[in-house]
Amino acid sequence: MYPNFGFLYLCRRLDKVCYFRAARPRYNPAKKGTQVEALEAKVDQLLARVVNSQHTKHQPDVPLALSDPELHSIPDKPRDVIDRGIVRFDDAVTLLESFRETLMPCFPFIFIAPDVTLARLRAEKPLLLLAILKVSSYKNAAAQQILEETFQTAVADQMIFAHHPSMDVLLGLLVALAWLQHQAEHERFSSYLHLAWSIVGDLGLDRLSETQSFYSRMAMSKISSDENSSRHSVNERRRALIGCYVLSSCRSTILQKDRMMTRLLHVEKHALELLSNAEIASDRCLIQLVKLQQIFERIDDAVVTSANPVREIDMHAFQTEINEYRTTLPATFSDNSLLQFHLHTLQLFLCQACLFDKHETANYSASSAPRSHADSGLPPHLQSSHQPLDLSPFQVEFLNRGMTEAKEFFDYVFTFSPDTYRLISHMQWLQTGFNLVLACKLAVTGAKYAPRSPHVRALCSALNMPDVLRAVLQRIQWLSKDRVTVDGKQHSKYFYEAWLWHILEWFEQKYHLVPSEDTTQIPTGLPDSGLGPSTLVNSATSQDVPLMGENYGATQVAQVDDTVWPDFLWNISTDDILNGYMGFPDMPYPT
Repeated sequence: MYPNFGFLYLCRRLDKVCYFRAARPRYNPAKKGTQVEALEAKVDQLLARVVNSQHTKHQPDVPLALSDPELHSIPDKPRDVIDRGIVRFDDAVTLLESFRETLMPCFPFIFIAPDVTLARLRAEKPLLLLAILKVSSYKNAAAQQILEETFQTAVADQMIFAHHPSMDVLLGLLVALAWLQHQAEHERFSSYLHLAWSIVGDLGLDRLSETQSFYSRMAMSKISSDENSSRHSVNERRRALIGCYVLSSCRSTILQKDRMMTRLLHVEKHALELLSNAEIASDRCLIQLVKLQQIFERIDDAVVTSANPVREIDMHAFQTEINEYRTTLPATFSDNSLLQFHLHTLQLFLCQACLFDKHETANYSASSAPRSHADSGLPPHLQSSHQPLDLSPFQVEFLNRGMTEAKEFFDYVFTFSPDTYRLISHMQWLQTGFNLVLACKLAVTGAKYAPRSPHVRALCSALNMPDVLRAVLQRIQWLSKDRVTVDGKQHSKYFYEAWLWHILEWFEQKYHLVPSEDTTQIPTGLPDSGLGPSTLVNSATSQDVPLMGENYGATQVAQVDDTVWPDFLWNISTDDILNGYMGFPDMPYPT
């Protein structure tokens, strides 16, 4: 109706006063980005100062400190921890060399060639480099925590937001997984492992040889492999696949988790191809690790599916296979600590399956919860009494094998220098915890059966678990001497010590080896050598010394909620142990 004379006409018509709102400043993304970057740089420098101050307080020998962010920056690349001043360039070079010399030999699934420089890793595999810096900073918990948080953010950016699965991310996850047991938030192991397996699937590492092509069900023609002409890149993929398999299989068998890898033929095929095209000496041992892990899984399957009348035949077949496997090992086997750990643990795992694992039978069903003596549900010959245990010849055989193998394992482990315990991988750490718990069960069982068998008594005395536990406690306390609190959380080393105090408390209550007239006799085939407890006082009388000293208190048996080692049920009887109530339940933290 009214012509459009603009907003002045409308204001005059409505008898309103015109009000002009102040104009907003023009958006300038370049200027805003500069301000954000300046703030980020300031925060990074403050974080670096915090790292430096805490590092100086706790570990003055670790050279992590503030640096000049612009000195070694890489153009057209995202800012890394060196650009941001969290780690100095020279210190990163030192940490990389330290990783090559000390950590990498313990985990043969990652290989950083000597000619690969820090600058090359920053340009080609930045996330792998970040993981290397993180695990190599094990002497500085505060710095490691900051690098861990940075690593988590980088993984989330690559896998969640950008969805860019690559070998860089996979190798970085493998390095993080390999030494996650010493970090305060190692419960991320399961998440990291699932991410690693998702990359394996996305890249097709578990399906075909990288040098071949294949037919896809959803394609019209043959699909060729990606750029895999380089022998190094092919072997790098093979090592990564085998590393994922061995890590996940070791964890699933010991901790009774579901397996993630079922294409065993593909894994073995890749290991054989790596054997024939080995770049380094450790490539030739990976097929041995794969075969050992497959035996682990077959024993685990036999425990679940076999009935008692058939089980003894199966277990003796496994024992024969292990014995034959030992004879085929090369002469250099003794120099490979990872193979040594696997073989010792395999023999002890078989003893666990024969003696302590739960078996469903027609007349008896084992419950997962511990029972009291009043309602133990045990067969009559295993009911609680003051009489010695009544074991079958099959059980006695594997009890003897287990105590012999446990002694050999600890004699071997105690030859390590204290610093070596910081370097061993997650698999070796987990296997050590398993073997320690199983050795305690074997010793308690052997001590109760000792009155019936002088041979069992001598084996139990030679094992000398009280001295083994003292030696393990001493080494754990040495590792815990530099523990710190990060963000109000106790370091995981504290919880390992508390876990061990629980075992000491249980063992002192259950272990009673009655001295015999001749306690110095050692059975044939048990060499009394090494730097372990066998070199200490080896007699039944020394084993009666209380394990709990004056320093034992309530603080040392705090809740154990931050270890990768199996939960330990210390409120059960010896008879319960024989019936399988001292197995390995799920971890106490959610995974």
